Amino acid sequence: FDEHDQAVDALTAAETGEILDLCFQCKLCYLNCPYAAPHQYALDIPRLFLRAKAVRARTAGIPLRERVLSRVDAMGRLARLAAPLVNAMNRLRPSRLALEKVLGVHRDRKLPPFAGRTFADWWRAREAGR
Repeated sequence: FDEHDQAVDALTAAETGEILDLCFQCKLCYLNCPYAAPHQYALDIPRLFLRAKAVRARTAGIPLRERVLSRVDAMGRLARLAAPLVNAMNRLRPSRLALEKVLGVHRDRKLPPFAGRTFADWWRAREAGR
């Protein structure tokens, strides 16, 4: 965006897609945008980006990586069921290479270990023991 001296119409489709990929809805653009309300244009950039992502998902589909990694709770539940196995696999180079090829998670990325029981389960057991 900066390379085009803030000329939005000069952005290519690839550059627009890259900007959408970088957006994770922190909404800082809304706070820093000179065209947000009370400006006469009253742009809501986060809403525009969300809409653009929805249109892209409808037309191009959602990649496997995004479908898997966006389901954090489901992935956590699955990993918790076999926590020792998952933790061991996350330490092995061949499985990390496979994870990189399938989901795009870099082989050297530090991953947190999974616990076999959640904090809520631990707390309930602790309270029951009182």
